[in-house]
Amino acid sequence: MKASKTGSILSLVIMGGLGLLLIFFPGETTDLLIKIVGIGLIIYGGMSIVSAIMQKDFKLSATANMVGDVCAIVIGLVCFLSTGWVMAFFHVILGAIITFHGITLLLSALELRDKGTKGTAMLILSIASIVLGVLILTGKIFPEGIVIIVAGVVLLYNAILGLWETASK
Repeated sequence: MKASKTGSILSLVIMGGLGLLLIFFPGETTDLLIKIVGIGLIIYGGMSIVSAIMQKDFKLSATANMVGDVCAIVIGLVCFLSTGWVMAFFHVILGAIITFHGITLLLSALELRDKGTKGTAMLILSIASIVLGVLILTGKIFPEGIVIIVAGVVLLYNAILGLWETASK
């Protein structure tokens, strides 16, 4: 099996696992995810700043990059210290991710159809994923507490659809 296919399968399995966690433990999972993202941003920003300072040939562009690194640290601190505030925007971020994934699945379904493989079911499911992603993004369909569980269902569904697509290639 090719390394890219293995990586794709692994990321889809992780996506499905995350979906299951969001379905069965929505509050705890989102809180933990936001804190992990926060820690990651703090580490990334800190390491980038240290790396820039340690370079012998310090340039003006490095200063501009350090501004971005400081922003990453600040966002990381907000994520880590104020998960409730970040949760208010969670549906926007998650909806955008699900919509983008639905678009990539739509393109894959169209490629399969061009190759002569019947991809009608995958085409319909990818369009449904795009629609659900947009609805989650805009917050028009699901109450705030339910959106996390629905997002978990959509992530699980996208993972299954992605595994189906990977197996079809």
